[in-house]
Amino acid sequence: MSTTTPRRRSGSRPRAARLDWLECPPKKQLQLQEAAAQWDWLAAWQERWGAIRRSPLLWGIDTKELAPKTIDWVESLHAGAIEADRVEGSWKEATAGGTRLDSGLVALAVAYALPNLARELDLEDWWSLLDRAANASNIALPELEESPLPALWLGGELPAVLSSLLVEWKRASKRFLKMATRTFSQIADTHLDGTGLPYCRHWRVIRPWVASWTRAQCITDAADLAWPDVDAHVAYSWLVRRTLQLTRGDGTSMLATTPSWEAPLVAAALEWSGDPADGAIAWRLELPGAPKPERDWRRSELPDPTEFSEWAEGAVLRSGWRPKAAYLAIAHPGNACEVEMGVRRHPLFQGSVDLRIKADGNVLKPQGEWCSTCTFSEEGVDYLELELPLTGGWRLQRQWMLARDEKIVFWADAVLGEKPASLELTLQLPLGADVEWQPEPETNDGWLLASSKRQAWVVPLAAPEWQTSGEPPAVTVKDGQLVVNASGEGTALYLPLFFDLHSRRRRIPLRTWRILTVGERLRIVRPDEAVGYRIQVGKKQWLVYRSLAPAASRTVLGQNLMTEFFVGRFLRSGEVEPYVEVESGDESES
Repeated sequence: MSTTTPRRRSGSRPRAARLDWLECPPKKQLQLQEAAAQWDWLAAWQERWGAIRRSPLLWGIDTKELAPKTIDWVESLHAGAIEADRVEGSWKEATAGGTRLDSGLVALAVAYALPNLARELDLEDWWSLLDRAANASNIALPELEESPLPALWLGGELPAVLSSLLVEWKRASKRFLKMATRTFSQIADTHLDGTGLPYCRHWRVIRPWVASWTRAQCITDAADLAWPDVDAHVAYSWLVRRTLQLTRGDGTSMLATTPSWEAPLVAAALEWSGDPADGAIAWRLELPGAPKPERDWRRSELPDPTEFSEWAEGAVLRSGWRPKAAYLAIAHPGNACEVEMGVRRHPLFQGSVDLRIKADGNVLKPQGEWCSTCTFSEEGVDYLELELPLTGGWRLQRQWMLARDEKIVFWADAVLGEKPASLELTLQLPLGADVEWQPEPETNDGWLLASSKRQAWVVPLAAPEWQTSGEPPAVTVKDGQLVVNASGEGTALYLPLFFDLHSRRRRIPLRTWRILTVGERLRIVRPDEAVGYRIQVGKKQWLVYRSLAPAASRTVLGQNLMTEFFVGRFLRSGEVEPYVEVESGDESES
């Protein structure tokens, strides 16, 4: 580390600290500046985790959310390209017209630059920067709730930096560390669900949260400071796990536009997490900077890749921890719904889901918020069901199922009411970047393509297999949205979609499905009472059944069912092995 002492302007006189709650005589100020001049954060990090090519403050950040001048200024300060005596003057210019995110990052960058600036500035100017940085750390609780990322930077990481910088001034260091600990604890209490998963609206910044928390721990560790709150570290460890869970196969973050994991951040987060399972997960995800585990982890030993959180209003369904895994990330805040579905590093759907519902020509609108009515995760099958009240006494039920080994995704929307009506549903799913729809020429199914390769076979089960002359196709594309239509008469209407994402079945030519007849007491039931479907790919076959009226003993394809919902696969023996079977009124985890 450098032993350069800070220069002092000839004839200048150090002033007293302007920090309202601190008193520091000029002699002590000079001692602190001299001590700060010995720090070299970047060199310590490079020695610990290898080359760091860009400012660590930009780890995990979607730079599109920052003003370009903010990024340039932070990178320039990081590289020492801004003259020391121009830093304070350019601080205001760098944030002029910017957001709270911009101003928070700039203030944090100045705090990290204080050791280098201590070697160049006189005492008065250096202390002025320290004073401004310290005052920037004062945040109000509403800001923590409304803008957690800049609040985390200013109220958590920045005080942690100042605590480490002023470690020889015990009273100030302790005060700043307490402030940092309080902020990180409040973040955990306010925005995490107890198992590390943030409220779904904040998933897009989960990576920057981990980066900030990780840097704060690295800085305080370098200064031999111990965090007083053990619970905050436990929350951090869980947050790392959930961040890995929300990682796509290409290393980026689901439902976000963050960059791929940076190797130093991976190494640091795994070190501070302290859980060997996180290291095994990161290794399986092939993340840069993840060391090879000391032993081989069997799949059954790894944590469950799926997580449901009613508190966070979201769920993450994964077929495994490999980059080629199929996955669903579902966020349902209030009455909105945002979904990402992908496989093999390719997000196939990504963004807000829109469902337009008409009953006798009248548009039905939400009358409340989504409620989780059923979750299931067992024997390689994950299932989530939500319900949303609509105008006119109607209800919308939305179902997702992921069969992990088979890489089958089932998605269905059911509109349920009490009075018969003419119903129309139009479901719009936002296609991922560079994803194309390739319809089959004569049937109503088709393929989702990414990188010009087939990634998923898509079947609109409620539509007949063969296209009818003069009838529009059941699935189309408009303005980057996959559009699926359904219509019917009665008290209910079901719109189910079947996705086959398994790569080994791409080339199987035999692909078919049928709308099945459902019987009850020697009569054929109406489509608004119950529906059934059979899907076949080569020698594999699946059965789907849904009751839209009160459950009763009904028969479909030789199976007698009294359930509300059933999905299963046919075995070679002809028997059906259930994936999911939901009893009527089941509102608990099956």
